[in-house]
Amino acid sequence: LGLRDNCRQLAEQGWTVLHGVRDSNFNASLRQRILNLSRGAGANMLLHKDPVFATAVLLPQLLALAEFSVGRGFLLSQVAASVRTQNSPAIGLHADHNWLPAPFPAHNMLMTACWACDEYTQEGGATLVIPGSAQHRRHPDNEECKSLKGAIPIECPAGSIAVWDGNLWHSNYPRSLEGE
Repeated sequence: LGLRDNCRQLAEQGWTVLHGVRDSNFNASLRQRILNLSRGAGANMLLHKDPVFATAVLLPQLLALAEFSVGRGFLLSQVAASVRTQNSPAIGLHADHNWLPAPFPAHNMLMTACWACDEYTQEGGATLVIPGSAQHRRHPDNEECKSLKGAIPIECPAGSIAVWDGNLWHSNYPRSLEGE
């Protein structure tokens, strides 16, 4: 599936981006359906609300990355959407393994995939990651949350899918652009 570099980046840095997995018409349809269903900052439990969500999560490339990251027999646990408006704040640096005590297991237990319906930019409120932080196998402490040392934005074109493992420290940048 052409994912060798993605798998390497996911294993070494804790994140990667899939590019060009669907055409712009699909992306526009997904974006519009999200906006139609959103209440304020987004919507949850979307899988049964429209076939477009099943199409989005069942992409062969995404399924292959999930199997690589968390193993065969993985389960889909949530399909949610976030809508960022101007001046939306950052959510705070964290790892997604909220129910696991430190140290987190050496084998990743969770993968997040975030479809960029619009261009992901720092000004647009893109996800920030701290590459390599997954290797700490714990949540960041207060000082690490404040300093954001080593943070970079995941910047990618609309229609891309940003992927990170459950151990990776991440947040988002506040959105400074107009619109949503």
